[in-house]
Amino acid sequence: MMSEYHNYFITSLDLHTVDLEDFQYGGTNITGFKLVDEDNPGYTDVLETWRNPVLRATGKEPTLTTEAALLYDATRLFSRALTDLDRGQKIHIKSLSCDTEEPWPHGISLINYMRMINVKGLTGDIKFDHHGFRSDFKLKVLELTNDGLRESGEWNIHTGLNMTTNYSRANEEIIQSLKNKTLLATTLINAPYTMLKENHEELEGNEKYEGYCIDLLKEISKILGFRFLIKEVDDHKYGEKNDQGEWNGMIKELID
Repeated sequence: MMSEYHNYFITSLDLHTVDLEDFQYGGTNITGFKLVDEDNPGYTDVLETWRNPVLRATGKEPTLTTEAALLYDATRLFSRALTDLDRGQKIHIKSLSCDTEEPWPHGISLINYMRMINVKGLTGDIKFDHHGFRSDFKLKVLELTNDGLRESGEWNIHTGLNMTTNYSRANEEIIQSLKNKTLLATTLINAPYTMLKENHEELEGNEKYEGYCIDLLKEISKILGFRFLIKEVDDHKYGEKNDQGEWNGMIKELID
């Protein structure tokens, strides 16, 4: 379940807080999103403020969950709106009963201020549309690599998904992942691509085969540093799909 042939999309926005060291070397494709903006100058300040002696003693760096960041941003937005409202009109604070049906006289004004102002928070720019929903926010795309989680793109409501992956680096990582691996090469006898040598009955393994595909595979393996094992497909077919949508031949072996 955790190999290079498995792909996982994590819907939680707290993937960046999870220790994935046990999985980052297995080649499993793990992708997720992040709302917290760690590039915000205030992010480090908040972590330092919240750093406690227990975390410092263990040597672990504190992480900020999405819920905590949203609560922090909500508090800042409320404080900013209340301050701006107080500048525009004098707010008289008095004790209120939870049982009263009479609303706070400044409530509507405060909500309108919260919709109008723009605050740079730990989850990006905090803006609201006329319905009161969060707008103009961004989600960072995260991918797990051998070096840990890496930002590989960004999604926003205006332009959608924009991938910023360095494909040269990604290609190099793929090449490195092939080093010293043994790959199973499925084939069928078809001259001049794959043929049995005249004395194949006296030989074993890859030595029984010759042809263009075999020579090409040998050269590629030398360049990329992997080993391979040639296996003839059992039914000697390239692959056809039956009425049930199932494949046979080489395609079936590739799928399986």
